[in-house]
Amino acid sequence: MTQKFCGKKARQLTAAFIASVMLTGAVPVLNTSSDAKAQENVQEEAGTVQTQSDDTELLPYQDTSLSFEERAADLVARMTLEEKAAQTAAKNAPAIDRLGVHSYYYWREGIHGVARQGVATSFPSSLAMSNTWDRQLMYEVMDITSTEARGKNNRYDLNYWNPTINMARDPRWGRNEESYGEDPYLAAEMGGNAVKGMQGTDDKYIKTITTLKHYAANNCEGERQTGTSVANESTMREYYLRAFRDITENYDPGAVMSSYNGTTIYRDGEILSSSTGQKIDYVASSANSYLINDVLRRTYGFDGFVVGDCGAWDNA
Repeated sequence: MTQKFCGKKARQLTAAFIASVMLTGAVPVLNTSSDAKAQENVQEEAGTVQTQSDDTELLPYQDTSLSFEERAADLVARMTLEEKAAQTAAKNAPAIDRLGVHSYYYWREGIHGVARQGVATSFPSSLAMSNTWDRQLMYEVMDITSTEARGKNNRYDLNYWNPTINMARDPRWGRNEESYGEDPYLAAEMGGNAVKGMQGTDDKYIKTITTLKHYAANNCEGERQTGTSVANESTMREYYLRAFRDITENYDPGAVMSSYNGTTIYRDGEILSSSTGQKIDYVASSANSYLINDVLRRTYGFDGFVVGDCGAWDNA
């Protein structure tokens, strides 16, 4: 199963495996239980791993008695620079056959039921469900969604690009139905329970990986690739980022998606600069050191991985 990003220490697997250009769930889990041989046979038939004899010593990254961090560090150290780069170049990361690493597809959707993967339960839109103000209902809907996602994907391709927690300020956005409305508290409460339902409550394993989107201040389709959101720092933090803050601090989402738009942020009437000296003036979200490093990681404590909206990295 995919290891769970649970707790600030245990969830370092995310940073080690993915932020350090490794794939979550990509390492074959070589169990010591009775089903280990059956699992190995399935992988051998798929051409993803080489069969090891019983007297062959496991490599450290294959040893489930070691910590996630130890296994990740060992595996990444065995990858070539080209192999590492290939894992981050596209939404479809290639297999590394010589290491037994499976291919991995990052783009799945499940905002109100599993999408684009055949027959699945379709629930009401996020906006409709938010009007219930029912946290438990939101959890149960996403728990069903993640169970169906597991049935369709099982071990791999378990990244789901939801929930959408942008503030729905303008009906002309065109995607308001994806959101939970224009109230940051409501968005955080419903979105947090969506994360809980998708990722599960097991202490060690995660059902699926949720991706908070679109970070940040993104609610314009007309200029989605070229537009810039302009705000002062207090408005950005207290309104547009609040749901991201609350969900990150309380529900440990595995991933966050950087948005297409850029941002311009003012502090005391002056263009704000990040801790690295980057002036936040028409800066693409994917390259915004203030939003990603200063706020998301250092302030909110996010230790998962960041993906770009489709093609958003090109804007950087």
